[in-house]
Formats: sequence, structure tokens, C-alpha cells
Amino acid sequence: MLLSITNTSVSLAGETILDHIDFEIKGKEKIAVIGRNGAGKTTLLKLIAGELSPERNEKDQAAGIRTSRSLTIEMLPQDPLAEEQRSVREWIEAQISVSGEQEEAFRKTERISSESSRERQAGPTEKEYYRTQAEFRAILTGLGFSLTDLDKPAADFSGGWRTRLALAGLIFREPDILLLDEPTNHLDNEACEWLEGYLKSYPKAVVMVSHDRYFMDETAEIVYEIEKKKLIKYNGNYSAYRKEKARRYQAAVKEYRKQKAEEERLTALIEKFKTKPRKAAFARTRKKLLSRMEKPAAPDVSGRKVQIRQTEPHKPGPKCVFDIKELVTGYDPAHPQKRISMRISRGAKIGIFGPNGSGKSTFIKTLAGSIPKIAGRCVMGENIDAAYYDQLSTENMPDGRVLEVFRKRFPLYTEQEARSILAGYLFFGKDAGKKLTDLSGGEKARFTLMMILESGPNLLLLDEPTNHLDIPAKEIFEDMLLAYSGTLLFVTHDRYFLKKCAQSLLYFPPEDAPVRFFPYDYDHYVVKHAKGARGENLSAERLMYEEAMVESLRAVPKRERHEIRVSTETAHTDWKLGMCEEEMEASADQLEQLYEQYEIPPAWMEEAERSTAEKKFADAEKRYTRACIDWYETWAEGNGSELTF
Repeated sequence: MLLSITNTSVSLAGETILDHIDFEIKGKEKIAVIGRNGAGKTTLLKLIAGELSPERNEKDQAAGIRTSRSLTIEMLPQDPLAEEQRSVREWIEAQISVSGEQEEAFRKTERISSESSRERQAGPTEKEYYRTQAEFRAILTGLGFSLTDLDKPAADFSGGWRTRLALAGLIFREPDILLLDEPTNHLDNEACEWLEGYLKSYPKAVVMVSHDRYFMDETAEIVYEIEKKKLIKYNGNYSAYRKEKARRYQAAVKEYRKQKAEEERLTALIEKFKTKPRKAAFARTRKKLLSRMEKPAAPDVSGRKVQIRQTEPHKPGPKCVFDIKELVTGYDPAHPQKRISMRISRGAKIGIFGPNGSGKSTFIKTLAGSIPKIAGRCVMGENIDAAYYDQLSTENMPDGRVLEVFRKRFPLYTEQEARSILAGYLFFGKDAGKKLTDLSGGEKARFTLMMILESGPNLLLLDEPTNHLDIPAKEIFEDMLLAYSGTLLFVTHDRYFLKKCAQSLLYFPPEDAPVRFFPYDYDHYVVKHAKGARGENLSAERLMYEEAMVESLRAVPKRERHEIRVSTETAHTDWKLGMCEEEMEASADQLEQLYEQYEIPPAWMEEAERSTAEKKFADAEKRYTRACIDWYETWAEGNGSELTF
């Protein structure tokens, strides 16, 4: 046990933030702390770091904070290095704590090309310095810094990059307990992936507060949830926490109903026999038993899996939603951002991601008509009812209450119908009477999206819709989008959101690199990306301009080839067909190997051997037949065809 917090409370400005909590850190545990905004997550980190003192508990001598030994505990500060005038290189040297003479010796050693020569000339201190410099630079590179950044003053970087630099120093020093408060806030996907890999192998304990569910899935081994000022412990990562919380809720509901049923049974017995002389003693006994029973508390609804209202567009719209050819986007014609050609089909669910400044928001705003295109063609299909949502959509909420504003926008609904619809979006009972200005950020986002979905658009364009939402609000938002059957395009940095809501992906790389289309979901992308990092072939990945080169292109005259357009639906079907073809080839190879293995016909074999061989043949033939059927069904689905006899 490195550190334990027992029966401890924390108050700020007279308000209790954490009430009689228990918390522990063992060995190399990676612990995530979650909870609604303002629940006390950062307060807990400051308590562990020693920046806050717990309340005295004179009734419990065991209460308080205890450590097994002298520990180094470090926490990432707010707005770090704002006054740091040294260059990054000088700041690194200060972290490593070496003298100028050692630095000069290192520089001499660094210029020696032969490794053996370096070993002969460099002393132990120099070699240690060389190692630590290399380690620190590897950390900086992993977090997105380039070698050219080393000579820049630390204070010249933006707040996000200074946070990265301070995080690098924190990681390098390897405290016994590393405290991270929203470590992925200023990191792009590549830096997040690097940090995830680093923390998995970090040799000490980590306690993190994060809204990044994907990050917690990859790194956390234990999850503590702060709820109603208490800490609740769950073993496993974030996804395991969600499953366990739902299981506990169902168990609590079952126990609550059981207790209520027993309470009602005893009450009925008392009412039945209390006026009968011969049964009065029996009734009094049951009344005492009922009075001693612990009154069951209603289960906490936060663990409940809610059913979101299914939403359908009022009209389906055309099969081709967008026909985009050589579209150039950007704010300045002199500095265009991207050139894109693609075709977006009805019902597509496309997630758009990439580093900051790569042109994602510009692209979706161009599709929405918020900013003009620079060049090229971007044709929206007929009968498209488009809706656009971004972070600013919740800023100017109308006056009035939830039910009132909803009925004003949709006057054909009766009050009962309106309340039923609002309940489908989790505005129950008293929630329908809340003023819109009094709603939380998550409730405002939910209300705004509800109003959009109920208007029946068949195209939904979203730009960073989950920014500034806490985890429960994000999950409700995701469920609302999963219940939407229209065409969806969204920009996001939230990998968990991308994983749940996108069926295919558009990746916007930095600078002038071409946009990439992936006709599969984020889980497959992660696998393919890892294979690519190992130098393996990514057969399903294609550059946007390569996406048009489908097999039928060979039969098209050269002068007509430029008219071939990319279809996200076709690309997704092609990918699935490729997966089926791989299975067909593998099963066919298995059959061939069996024929080669058993040169003697199975009928001539011994009974046991013949039985084994026949089973292998039967299983292999079933596998091959199933693969052929899957390929045909996928082909028929993509081509709108059916097999006839």
C-alpha cells in the first residue's frame, strides 16, 4: 500500500466537497477518477498531492492519509511555465541537473561517430547524461515537439504546448505517484497514443482525472467514481466500469423491488388481521417487524441504461447526398487548405478527425454553406434537409421553459404527446418545467440536438459537438446520434465518440498531405494503423484520389476515367467484399491442404482416423460454403441484387 485515505472529508469555503471517503493506491496501479463537472475530482488530486488538508476526525483515530514510506508525489500545475524565460534546451538541462563541464564533455562525446570510441572516452557521468538527454528528447518527440523547438524560449509556446512541456518534465522525473489532471486536453491523437503507450509501461503509480474515455480504456486498471461526495471503486478500465455499474444498478433495482414487495406483504397482513381479536397479536408482531425493517432507498438512476427515442428523417432524401469533385476549401484563396473528391451516400455515418489546423472544421462548414468554397464542385442532392450543430449552438438559448419552447416549435403535439417525446430525450417530469437558461451545459446540448432531430433533417453536420460536455452528457449525446437513421458527418477529437458513432472515417493530415478515407470504423482503423506502423500493407486504406480506382475502371475509356466519382457506400462494400474474399481464399487453402494431407481416401483408413478426417473435411467444406454465401450476400447488398432461380 503506497497511500491510503480513510474516512476522510474535505471542505472548501464551508462546503463539503468530499464526505468520508476511502481511497488507496497500491504498487504500480493506474487509477482513473471520474465524475460530473464540479464533483471534486481535482480536489481529490490536490488532497493526494498535499495541497489541501483534510478535516480533522476526532471520532475516528484511523481516519486520515497514510503512506507506507517517504513518497515523491507530483501534479501537473495549471498554466505551467508561463514565466519560464529559458529555452527548452536550457530547461531540460535544469531538469537533469548537470553542470556546464558535464554538458561540454557530452557535446565532445556526441561528435564521436564510433560507439566504441564513445565508450572509451566518455566517463560514467557523461554516459549517464547522454542517456538522460536521449530519454528526455524521446519524451518530447512523443508529445509532438521537434528538435527545432529545443532552442525556443519556453514562455513563447502557447498554453497547450507549455502544458505538454511540463508534462514531459513530470514524466521524466518519474515520481512515485504521478497525478494527471486532464492530460489529453492539449494533445492530438498521435500524442495521446504515445502517452497511452508510455503510461502502460510507467514503472510507478498514476492517478488521472480525464474526460477522455478512450484514454482511460487504454490506461486505467481501476476506476473511482465521485458521486454524491462519495468515492465508489470499480476494477478494470472505463468500459469495464460501465458494465459493472449497469450490473450493480440492475442488482439494486432487484433488491429494491424485493424489499418493497415484502413491505407491501407485511402491510397487507397487518391491515387484514389488526381488527380480528384472535389475530391481533400476530398483526402487532408484523407491525413491529415492519417498523424495524430498513426502508429501501430508490436505486441511483445514474447507473440506468436509458432508451433514447428513435428518430427518423421526415423524408429519406436522394441516394447521393453530396457529389464532391476537386473541392478546394479554406478561408483565403492564396492559402487553400485541402482538395477533396468524394461522393457521400444516403445513410453514411462519417467521422472526420485529424490534428488541429488541418482543415476539418473548414470542410464541414463548407458543406453546411457557412463559408464559400475556393474552387471545385460541391453539389448537394435534391430534397436534402440539412441541420448544422457546433459548440456555439447552445450559447443563445431562447427564453422560456423546456416544455413551453418545445410546444411553441411543434404546436401540433398535445401536452401529453410533448411530454412523452421529451421523456424520450430524458427530460422527465420536473425537467420539462426548467428554464432553458438554468440548464447545465449537457442539458442545453441535449435540448438543442433534440430540437434539431425532431425537425426531421435527413442530413446532420456536427462540428466538435461534445467539447465541454462531461462524460454522462457525452454518452446521452452518443445514444441520440445512434438512434438517428439519417446521414451523419461530424468532426471530433474524441476517439471514444468516433468509435461509437462513425461507420467510416475521413482523416485530415497536417499541411499539404492528401485527405485519407477509411471505409471502416475506428476500431479497425486502430488495428490497420498499428499494422502500418510496423510496415505491413494496409489493403483497405486508400488515398482519396485512389478511391476512384475501382476495378471497373479498367473497362472505362481513358477520356471518361476522370468522371468516376468516389462513393463512401461503394468503398465500404468493397472493403467488406475484400474481407469475405480473404476468408474464401483461406477456407479454400484449408480444403486443398486436407486433400494433400490425406492421400489415402478416408474409406481405407482405420475407423478412428477416418472419423477424424471426415470431420475435418466436413468442417472445412462448411467454412468454404459459408464464406461463399457471405461474399454473395455482401455483393448483393451493395448492388441491390437478389439471387433468382
